[in-house]
Amino acid sequence: MAEILATFIHISDTHFEPAIRLDQQAAYGSARIAAFFKELSEKGIDLGAAHRASVPAEVANQALIDAVNELPFPIDFVLHTGDVMTDAADADQYDAIKATMDGFGVPVYYLRGNHDNREGLRRLMPSVETATDTLDYVIEHNGVRIVCVDSAANGVDHGGRLSDEQLEWLRTQLAADSEKPLLAAIHHPPLLLGSDMMDFFGVTNGADVHDVYKTAVPRLQAVFFGHIHQVVDMMRDGVYYSCVQSPISQPVLIPGGLSADGLHHEPNPGFTLVVVTSEQTYFRRVNYPMPMPEAV
Repeated sequence: MAEILATFIHISDTHFEPAIRLDQQAAYGSARIAAFFKELSEKGIDLGAAHRASVPAEVANQALIDAVNELPFPIDFVLHTGDVMTDAADADQYDAIKATMDGFGVPVYYLRGNHDNREGLRRLMPSVETATDTLDYVIEHNGVRIVCVDSAANGVDHGGRLSDEQLEWLRTQLAADSEKPLLAAIHHPPLLLGSDMMDFFGVTNGADVHDVYKTAVPRLQAVFFGHIHQVVDMMRDGVYYSCVQSPISQPVLIPGGLSADGLHHEPNPGFTLVVVTSEQTYFRRVNYPMPMPEAV
């Protein structure tokens, strides 16, 4: 029987609401993004629907933690692929969610999403050694290696991008310790998704990022990502990309573009259970009920 090396949970896009948010004009005020928002509005698409939840984020995220804690076996850690908070005005505000996230009872590793404050995330995982100017780091657990890269550090208008230095760092880390099971994580999906809205906020040099991931095939078991709030799995050139739904809202992505009817939500929160063994890696989608608004 294969030895179990790591059992962990993939979550993403918890979007805790800070007490004080960034100025919206500063966060979303570029001419490029304003023109895109206008284009979406003319098509009848409500971009805000992607972050609009029927219950407060704190309630939705507590339901996630409770569901994970109901698993009939222990987990080793939680992998959070970004957008932990929504545009916190400063790093100090991440202290407010620490007690809630400590409810998992295991280490939580955070990637930086386009709505996140880098220093705020460092406050949540002070023992993790990251790069100086980015939140790039490697998780090492019982012979399993997960290479985490900060796609928000060089992004534009809430999209993602890796610098040339990050691409080289990623290539080097994927090639290191070649005997260990290998996984990777990023916030923004490097591949195009066939949706005008999602691809606008994707990785501007995604083809270059994908080419780097290709160098680790077949050893690379999966690339975990977030950003799009929904379950989407993609396979290209032997690289398996896996996204998990947000606990607060799940808009529907349909390749080929969005209809003028806008975004429709699926009341389907969940997480991904990942079990890495000495022979292969298992992925199990676990859903749980969303708390009803009238019960809050």
